Amino acid sequence: MRAENDVEGLKKVLEFGKSKRVRIRAVATLEEMGCEQALDSLISALGDRDGDVRARAARALGSIFLLPSTSLEQQKEKAIECLTKALGDRDTNTRREAITALSIIGDERAVEPLISALEDKDKNVRAKAAAALENIGDKRAVAHLTKLLNDRDREVRANAAHALGEIGGPQAVTLLAGALSSRNPEVRANAALALGYTRDPSAIEPLTKALNDKDWKVRANAALALGEIGDQSVTEPLTKALKDKNSNVRSNAEYALNQIKKKTTL
Repeated sequence: MRAENDVEGLKKVLEFGKSKRVRIRAVATLEEMGCEQALDSLISALGDRDGDVRARAARALGSIFLLPSTSLEQQKEKAIECLTKALGDRDTNTRREAITALSIIGDERAVEPLISALEDKDKNVRAKAAAALENIGDKRAVAHLTKLLNDRDREVRANAAHALGEIGGPQAVTLLAGALSSRNPEVRANAALALGYTRDPSAIEPLTKALNDKDWKVRANAALALGEIGDQSVTEPLTKALKDKNSNVRSNAEYALNQIKKKTTL
């Protein structure tokens, strides 16, 4: 069927094939063919009775939408609708693959469903949802991503911090600056790192204060963040940080000072 580009034949396999392996192979073949005609069949496969088939179909949809074709726009709405529905699938892998596909599509219509996915019970789903929201870059996600700085999983916290920094904006800076007062040192450390990603000059003051945090990870991340922003006004506090009792803080402060020096000599 692959050699003959028999989309209709593969569609029948997906509809009537009794073997899960055969249906998965049909999905994979449609993905390999990389044709727009495969989209309807792949979207239909998101409703397959088996979770592995649904997950494979979601992954294939993401691959199809990587194709440089304007005609895909006609089917995008239907694909987004079915993929967002898949975010509530009982199968964890299907939810993960649906998020990956939505991230590739990068449409703002997926923002609200992805925000809901930030509360998924699976840590990998939450982490992927944060990364997908970063890719889309919609500021509606900022407040919800800030809550994830307190997530129990390290990767989720890191993805949320990076997303907040890249999405940026006044709201993100304000919320992240507030997070520097959290009782949880992990939250403070991630907030400091995220403020550096924003590269927003208004983050300089709270980050400078964070250089005196009692936790060395917070101080180290604050130093890195100030280097990312690259403003000469922080040269003095970073120079003081070169005498910090923690070697990581000293190293990051030195790196930050070098970054600032490079930016000012360009």
